[in-house]
Amino acid sequence: MDLFKRLVVPLIVLAFVVASAISFLGGDSSRTVVAHFPRAISVYEGSDVRVLGVPIGTVDTVTPSGTDVTVTMSYDAGAKVPEDAKAVIVAPSLVSSRYLQLTPRYDGGPVMADGATIKLADTAVPVEWDQIKDQLNGL
Repeated sequence: MDLFKRLVVPLIVLAFVVASAISFLGGDSSRTVVAHFPRAISVYEGSDVRVLGVPIGTVDTVTPSGTDVTVTMSYDAGAKVPEDAKAVIVAPSLVSSRYLQLTPRYDGGPVMADGATIKLADTAVPVEWDQIKDQLNGL
């Protein structure tokens, strides 16, 4: 029994240490993507990033940069996003906060690399109420 304690207890402790090290140092569990939008009204740090309406991540930063707005977001590395995905700002209603939708859904093929960039031409923003009002006044 004494030999059992001398061998098994250190092995259990070693297994626990190794499992802890793997979980803490085993790699990043999220991926980052940068998207460029013409504007990003009501998109803030912490806003949802979604695929098919399901939250997979959050917005990290929203930074105006000259003629566009750079939005950096992180999403769960387990969520597969197509390599050529586009980013859309979705406004569920006129007064609610907005979220970013990565589209289309993954249907096979290469996935988006960590640190990828979505160009301005591959993003879309909702039409703003002021733009609609101006168009109606112009009529």
